[in-house]
Amino acid sequence: MVETIKIIRKLLEKGAYRNEQHVRGCLVTRVLSRLGWDVWNPDEFFTELKVVKLTSPHDKKIYKGKVDIALRKRVGKDKYDQHVFIETKAVGKLLNDNKEVRRQLEAYSLKYMVPLSVLTDGRIWEFYLNSIVPKDTDGEYIGRLICSVDLVSDDPQVIIDVFTNLLSVNATEANVKARGKKIRTDYKIMEYIKAATPQVVGTVNETMLAHEVLKTIKKQSDLISFSKSDFERVWQKYLDNHLPALINLTADGQKTRNKTTKKNGEHIDR
Repeated sequence: MVETIKIIRKLLEKGAYRNEQHVRGCLVTRVLSRLGWDVWNPDEFFTELKVVKLTSPHDKKIYKGKVDIALRKRVGKDKYDQHVFIETKAVGKLLNDNKEVRRQLEAYSLKYMVPLSVLTDGRIWEFYLNSIVPKDTDGEYIGRLICSVDLVSDDPQVIIDVFTNLLSVNATEANVKARGKKIRTDYKIMEYIKAATPQVVGTVNETMLAHEVLKTIKKQSDLISFSKSDFERVWQKYLDNHLPALINLTADGQKTRNKTTKKNGEHIDR
């Protein structure tokens, strides 16, 4: 799987996937095949699944059309359990506001009670756990987002962990719910850490960095609901990927502060 991600990353960087069909047929299908799905069997891998007309609970707009990819299992004659709905877009399309696209995916997913839904432009993959009830997003579908991965910039092992935990052919609905909630917690903490760390780096020494980052996060958000052990686990992952840069930033910040002592009207280094 590591090699597959590396190959896809190179193709994305070259601009090889030129439209939505390339993303769906050449990229997404390749990933799903590596995750164990039989992409040649419509009982498992069904494209262009026609859905009934559905009304969005947000703007009352009627959505109709087809799900790009439905991952499912046959449970009887002409009866299927829908496991994952995947909506694909051309590369770069998820860089813009996609509220309407998310509302469409939400309408399809909740109507058919699909455990997990994915919105992807090939590079960015957004994962939605449909059992979550949005609380802090005015009920919008983004409140069900559990994580997002970037196939170009994220660590390959992080990408693989998300894919195997959520999209593996062997992942049951119970597995996806349990793993999805944990992944969501870790994802939110990581986003908090990424936002808070630049504010703290250069103001404290390395030994106090984690403490000050956590304090900053708690001070800036009223929606914090994670344990210290959760924070420490995610903080370690953050350090694994960012430690060299943090050391340099901390050193630069310390050097800057040390230039504030004056002697005979001139700045000197301590």
